Amino acid sequence: MRLERISQEIDFVERIFRNDARREVRHVLDIACGTGAPTLELVRRGYEVVGLDINEEMLTVAREKARREELSVEFMLGDAAALDFREEFDAVTMFFSSILYLNEDRINELFNSVIKALRPGGVFVADWSNLLFYRDRAFFTHENLNVYTAREMRLLAEKHFDEVIIYGDFQRELPANAWRLWLVGIKGQAP
Repeated sequence: MRLERISQEIDFVERIFRNDARREVRHVLDIACGTGAPTLELVRRGYEVVGLDINEEMLTVAREKARREELSVEFMLGDAAALDFREEFDAVTMFFSSILYLNEDRINELFNSVIKALRPGGVFVADWSNLLFYRDRAFFTHENLNVYTAREMRLLAEKHFDEVIIYGDFQRELPANAWRLWLVGIKGQAP
């Protein structure tokens, strides 16, 4: 089931790459990549991908998965909110509600970092769990996650990206009962 979900998510992300990015997407930075499931799916589909995570143990698992499948991917230790890249990627991804581990200040740092890492016309894609879908907030508090509505996330992102789109589930619209929300931030073209 989890592999099916990952495949479904990457199908949707590829549609975002085709429809929303203002450049062809070939080079992808997957931040907060954990054990690398979406990272490796992107590699299988022909993208050149760098996976970055703050947890070395997770990266060890990701590297072993890549080695077993003989997939060419670089996994790096690093902080998503303090990236050291300059216009090296066509897209930056962040899956599995990882963005909810960041408070508002850290999200602003993340967006600044992502903007620097993206080439002009590049796209940032992050998903998170919809507060309105979960009537019981215990889902968020037991893991020390922050809670953001679609509007709050849009307002944060609009300070950094040329265009911001919020999608619900795997749709190009935002139904109120969407289980997952998707932030798409597009970097402007060079002047």
